Amino acid sequence: MSKMKVVQVNAYCGRGSTGKICLSISNILTKQGIKNIIYYTQGKSELVNSINYNPGKYYTLFQSLKSKLLGNNGFNSHIETYSLINKIKKFAPDIVHLHNLHAQNINLDIFSHFIEKSKIDVIFTFHDCWMLTGYCHSFDMKQCNGWKQGCGNCHHKYLYSWIFDRSGRICSKKKEAIERMNPFIVTPSKWLAEIVGQSQIKSRKITVINNGIDLSVFRNKNQNGEDEKKDKFIVLGVAERWDDRKGLDVFIHLAKKLGKEYQIMLVGTDVNVEKKLPENIIAVRRTESQLDLADIYSRADVFVNPTREEVFGLVNIEALACGTPVVTFKTGGSPECIDDRTGFIVEKNNLEELMSRIETVCKKRVFNSEDCRKRAEQFDENILYLKYFDLYNEIFLLRNAMKHTD
Repeated sequence: MSKMKVVQVNAYCGRGSTGKICLSISNILTKQGIKNIIYYTQGKSELVNSINYNPGKYYTLFQSLKSKLLGNNGFNSHIETYSLINKIKKFAPDIVHLHNLHAQNINLDIFSHFIEKSKIDVIFTFHDCWMLTGYCHSFDMKQCNGWKQGCGNCHHKYLYSWIFDRSGRICSKKKEAIERMNPFIVTPSKWLAEIVGQSQIKSRKITVINNGIDLSVFRNKNQNGEDEKKDKFIVLGVAERWDDRKGLDVFIHLAKKLGKEYQIMLVGTDVNVEKKLPENIIAVRRTESQLDLADIYSRADVFVNPTREEVFGLVNIEALACGTPVVTFKTGGSPECIDDRTGFIVEKNNLEELMSRIETVCKKRVFNSEDCRKRAEQFDENILYLKYFDLYNEIFLLRNAMKHTD
């Protein structure tokens, strides 16, 4: 039997949450002796088996402009898509694993017809809700349920389309693309699996594979010695991009209400965010060093995640791995990360309860770092992403068995 070959397609490789997931999966496949390539379009990657298929420096910007003018994100990028298809044909994979496709990096119509004709098996990890809607990758804050009926008459279309409201048609075309590709769908949380089950593609089988972290990087830096003596309790927040969706306004509120014995620290800020912050919040710019981030997690007394939209919440797991308990809003898949020995779940936007839980964690020490670490060990990427390898292998063997029976 020939050896399996796998392709991953994503906006990034090695950067951002989905880019790091692709890299981790690739590393596992390589260790298993499986030939694999990551095709991506944004930034640069040092990974040997990764290829940027973006045809030009300004191509993505131009496609983004087209999407805003025509209201059809996901159905532009013709040249880019044909470039991807040609590369896939040359590599001749058995399985194509799709990740983030809403970064102007694919034309779903062209690509799905190619998949249908070539009969390549597809795994599609939904890292958000974009494939279920006309435009949105999340809809909790908008309190919109239009996606259940296939969108249309979008009240938020101005965020995605300057002129036309094609949300209904785009939602329908995404469903058609799914039907043509006939993918094995994976979600990183039970919450998102349930959302898919309420959508127009609810009849499809869904597998849940949680996102994982590198436990050799994210670990308690204070575990081999005495905890660092501090004058204040450190209340930590971490986000890739800070806005009210991630709870920026909540931290500003906490800075006014928490006593002087607390110090709020936000990681992942930029100039615009820092202009909004009161003086008593310590702002830390985004760091590419995960070791530095692990050190910050380890110094915190509590990690607070007041997110209003969350598919899973890897930052929760990173904090737990470093021995830091979590207080999070009951949002999306975020509560799935913790248990009653490692943190508190607070109803969304209940700021009084949030503040009370923060004080309980810091002053009463109701959680310990060992329990936090044990919980995080359930999300070891080296174990979780082997589930993708098992899924690839299952599909590959099934396909070969079908060939022999034909």
